[in-house]
Amino acid sequence: MWIRSFVLTVCCLWIALPLGAEEPPRAYQVTPLAAGLYELAIDGGGYPVKVLASVGADGVLLVDTGDEDSVDALSRAVAAFGKGLPRIIVSTHSHAEHLGGNATLGREAVIIAHRNMRTRFESGLYSFLDLPREALPAVTFTDSLTLHFNGEEIRLAAFPGAHDDSDIVVWFTRAKVAYVGALCMGVHFPSVDGESGDIRRYPEITARLLDLLPEDVRLVPGHADDCSHAQGRAFQRMMAATGAIVRREMAAGKDMAAIQSAKALADFASFESSYVTCDAMIQSWYFALREGRPDMTGKPRPYGQIHAALKEKGVEAAVAVYQELKTRQADRYLFEARTPMFIGRILIYKGEDAAAARFLELCIAESPGSDAACRSHGALGRLCAKAGDRAAAVRHFQTYLAGYPNDAGVRKQMLELQEQPQPTP
Repeated sequence: MWIRSFVLTVCCLWIALPLGAEEPPRAYQVTPLAAGLYELAIDGGGYPVKVLASVGADGVLLVDTGDEDSVDALSRAVAAFGKGLPRIIVSTHSHAEHLGGNATLGREAVIIAHRNMRTRFESGLYSFLDLPREALPAVTFTDSLTLHFNGEEIRLAAFPGAHDDSDIVVWFTRAKVAYVGALCMGVHFPSVDGESGDIRRYPEITARLLDLLPEDVRLVPGHADDCSHAQGRAFQRMMAATGAIVRREMAAGKDMAAIQSAKALADFASFESSYVTCDAMIQSWYFALREGRPDMTGKPRPYGQIHAALKEKGVEAAVAVYQELKTRQADRYLFEARTPMFIGRILIYKGEDAAAARFLELCIAESPGSDAACRSHGALGRLCAKAGDRAAAVRHFQTYLAGYPNDAGVRKQMLELQEQPQPTP
């Protein structure tokens, strides 16, 4: 029956649309949550990307501004409120799909965020993205801040260190709505920023967050369905339980692949989403428990000077600055085996493939056998495949799969490359 309905639907659409008709522009779905408070959601590629809008006599306040590809859609949604451009934008953390509209929609707004977010874009890893200064927060804080806007008391509270080091919660106290980003994903596993987050802190931070909020609050995750306070508690228990399971399996002598193959988190499969699976959760817990995380509250990372050298003199000058700082100023800056890998990956995101490859190769040379080197092989494999160097891509993928044998996506890509016919000489 469903096949017939599907065929009829497709046929009707084909008849209704003229040949060559363009798809309608992307649009945010707008849902009222309370008087003057709206939730705006758009598909981010298998998961929602959410924005909150407070609309009233004082104008428009936005919580996050979505991804860069959806700026036009968000601009149309904001214009439909009839209150002009936003007066205030609250950025909940530093990830791109939460602040992609800051530069466009923030021209007349005061942008507010955690201090770590501004630091990350000015001198941290995200300085490589060259975000316009007008997209950065002009007002920052590290603990809490209260706004009075459109008759609401809006409390901003900092909870850094689990998902990202700049996470804040935005609580509309009268509406009983709290935007919680990825700190509480309801019925889904969360993602964790590999450079600035720490999955080990999730149970404690989520517990503190829920202790702050009343039991009748509506929780709004950034990439999942809204949920209740009770569902938030279930999420917190899940985070504690999955960590305990992986810790127990590691204590029994199992490596990551064995824990994944044993389906150790099968009881929590209902928390899987389009981008965080049980295997991905095991991976996050495994490396956090095995390698720990450095103290990120002390020495700064060296990214700012490396980025400046890259912009002014090119990749070899940037590598030279990296090596100089690591050799002569290691007591001043925080270096990890992953540092050049992080630079390589952010340069891939920016489209600077040659510079990215240089830093990924540096990571492999400096820390052979490390997890950072293994993941650098995976990234280099994708770069080589993109460049048409099939043999090099296969070699890098083979090395990567020695450390991540359950990565079905990379294995499939490698097999496809191996099955391609050899080019004629």
